[in-house]
Amino acid sequence: MTIASNPRLLVFFTVLAALPLAGLSAFSYLPPIGGGAALGIGLFLSYRLYRFALPYLATKITTEESGLTFSLPGEGDVTIPWTEVSLSGRCTQTRGKPFLFVYHAGRDKLIAIPYEYSGMKGLESDLSEKTPFEAFHFLPGMNLRKVLEERFPEAAGGGKK
Repeated sequence: MTIASNPRLLVFFTVLAALPLAGLSAFSYLPPIGGGAALGIGLFLSYRLYRFALPYLATKITTEESGLTFSLPGEGDVTIPWTEVSLSGRCTQTRGKPFLFVYHAGRDKLIAIPYEYSGMKGLESDLSEKTPFEAFHFLPGMNLRKVLEERFPEAAGGGKK
């Protein structure tokens, strides 16, 4: 993700800087021990917020000749060969931002990729060229998981509808 692809990152980094600065400004209003405690709390909160967001900020998608590799928080690298992608596409919603998705029916693995990452046009082009690709528009009450369950019932519940 970059600030150009996701302007909300600017707000995130501003909050990260503001927490310790707020603690530092407390030195003017509090005794030294209280100011030090406020600074320590601001630094701690900023550090914890950064550590929480770091795996999501470090998430990346790599396309290669053989397939896609996703670096996902908590799961590590997940590689899906192009030939094993059951369905991919672009989804738009009445409310919300558009996103791309990749679905592997054999593993019942759905990966949604918000349009907040850099290089999304290139990824969309690769998906449309190398995988079964469709565009969906969802009205309220509709979702991608329902579409996948209808198209791949064996993956979603052992043949149950």
